[in-house]
Amino acid sequence: MGAAETLFPLLPSEIKKRLEGWEKELDHLEEIRFRVGRELTFCGNGSIRWLSQKGGFQPVRQGSYRVTGKDLELFLAACSEYSLYAYQDQIASGFLTIRGGHRIGFAGSLLMENGRINGFSDFGSINLRIAHEVTGCAVPVFRKLFDRERFCNTLILSPPGRGKTTLMRDLIRLLSGGSEFRSGCAVSVSDERGELAACYRGIPQMDLGWNTDVLDGGRKDQNLWLLIRTMNPEILAMDEIGGETEMQLLETASTWGIGLLATMHGTFQTLTRSQGTWMGLFERFVEPVPVSGSWNYRVYSREGNECL
Repeated sequence: MGAAETLFPLLPSEIKKRLEGWEKELDHLEEIRFRVGRELTFCGNGSIRWLSQKGGFQPVRQGSYRVTGKDLELFLAACSEYSLYAYQDQIASGFLTIRGGHRIGFAGSLLMENGRINGFSDFGSINLRIAHEVTGCAVPVFRKLFDRERFCNTLILSPPGRGKTTLMRDLIRLLSGGSEFRSGCAVSVSDERGELAACYRGIPQMDLGWNTDVLDGGRKDQNLWLLIRTMNPEILAMDEIGGETEMQLLETASTWGIGLLATMHGTFQTLTRSQGTWMGLFERFVEPVPVSGSWNYRVYSREGNECL
């Protein structure tokens, strides 16, 4: 199901009636930002548009539709299937994943208990991140991640918003399902923030391959041990690593012969300057490069040579 088919029915009536006839545009968006008292914002394809009071989109913010508190209330009710309480644990983590893998992030007034976030007393902003799969985007780099038939521990590096999670999903799908030069293998995914598999009621909404097991929620360090003990993975995949505990667990998994696939914020240049343990743990480093308004990827060896 496309974003238009999934999301349009959830929108508040005042917004929905202004988007009638424009529903398919939702399929090309990356984010919709709701901020109470401010203009409804649509982001996608490198541009920002706003909702016209007369209907459709307009290229300027002035005079466009402003979000009301009622809009937020109605949208949240629809997204939570009119049982916001049932999703309070997810919401306390700052996000909610809905059918189709779309992800809602929250800002507003926090409820604290014993120094921990326990939820929100009021919502002021919502960022709806629209899920997209780009099947096949990893094909050009996939073969470069192998030493003959052996998968090399691989780290995808980039600042936010450059497609590392999208690439990661497709790599998991290819590793799980296999390709023309390699049969598939068992992949276990630690997805504590729900961005890779976008599970809805425990079922991945993204295609990560038939031979993939996903642990949704939890903490990364706990997830890794659980997956190693219970799922017998050939490859462990996880998003946005960086902690000392994670490093130790991944080192242990690697010594047991489990392949590693991960993402990290940063660049290959900054990582090579640090010369830390990550350089010793991973053998291939993938970095996005801009090409004609989109992103391509370069693959480097541990020695800093580009893999062609």
